[in-house]
Amino acid sequence: MIKRFQNKIAESRFALIATILLCLPAWLVSAWYMLAYGSCLIPEQSSPTHSLSPLTPHPTFNVQHSTSYVLLWGLLTLISVFLIAELNNRNALIRIYSRMVSSCFLVMATTLTITHWSAERNVVTLATSLLFYLLFLTYQDRKATGKVYYAFVSLSVASIFFPQILFFVPLLWLLMGTRLLSLSVKTFFASILGLITPYWIILAYKAWASYAVDTDTLTPIKTFFTEYVADIAQFHSPIPYYYSIFVQPSFSLCSILHIAQYALPILCAIIGTVHYFRTKQQDHIKTQLLYESIVVVNIAAIIFMLAQPQHIESLIGMIIVTTAPLIAHFVALTHTRWTNRLTKLLLFLALTITILSLIAPLIPTEICNSLLTF
Repeated sequence: MIKRFQNKIAESRFALIATILLCLPAWLVSAWYMLAYGSCLIPEQSSPTHSLSPLTPHPTFNVQHSTSYVLLWGLLTLISVFLIAELNNRNALIRIYSRMVSSCFLVMATTLTITHWSAERNVVTLATSLLFYLLFLTYQDRKATGKVYYAFVSLSVASIFFPQILFFVPLLWLLMGTRLLSLSVKTFFASILGLITPYWIILAYKAWASYAVDTDTLTPIKTFFTEYVADIAQFHSPIPYYYSIFVQPSFSLCSILHIAQYALPILCAIIGTVHYFRTKQQDHIKTQLLYESIVVVNIAAIIFMLAQPQHIESLIGMIIVTTAPLIAHFVALTHTRWTNRLTKLLLFLALTITILSLIAPLIPTEICNSLLTF
């Protein structure tokens, strides 16, 4: 069997280290944008007060706050990479030695990092990584209440930042019952307890804080639930969003870059899903069931994102986590000339998007919004 470019990368023991070293400069530049200017956003997303350059410091910029944010953001990303690497190691998602799962995740995350600093996305990404890591450990174990509890605690913590992630809970119960084979009365109630725990802590803190200042302890609790329910029930028609893109387009270099950043993980998901269902019979039954769980959540997240594009920034984190094993399976376990060319094309697209993301913040707003406008 001929070892092509994609196979040499996939089977290399230094693939993850090399990926980290290659992505590190882009992450450092992104961190420098934040530390130096309080923003790494490209002009289209910058504040209206930034009339001359997207790198004009924001009036309310706080260096100390930004430094803490950068350190926390980097720590969350490193933990996510570690969890995804362990997800592959523990479950043998790829039947050969390969670091492609974590490497593909890091590459896709890097294409988004430069222009999109989002606490919601970072938390959702970490929560999804931990969720799958713990749930996959419960395979055929109907007594794994501890793992299920902590898996749903991570999901509940993410719901504090992105409440709509709770819509995935029934789907996870379904997968636990039909694919992971770990759903029982005990694990079901463990999941409910895990979902409740973070909110117990929040409500207890609010009640204590109100009691400390001699105010009504029920008022902040009622306010919290009222705002939370109003937030989770926010649904908007996607028609105006798609109308502005397809019917009355006004593309610029910056808007095209945004579309490319979100389209790349979806393209990888489509390629990986089609490839997996064509070759899944070569994997063990357990691996097939685990991948089917990943595919279901991936498709649900993409459909949710397309139906409610205002949540794209949070959902893209879940999509990247679930896409990484799929595209890694494609890169590591295909050997044809065409798949090798397709792998090179995906790498080229990721590199191009990253470079443009690095350059875009340096371009004045008027120039960036006028380039390629039609």
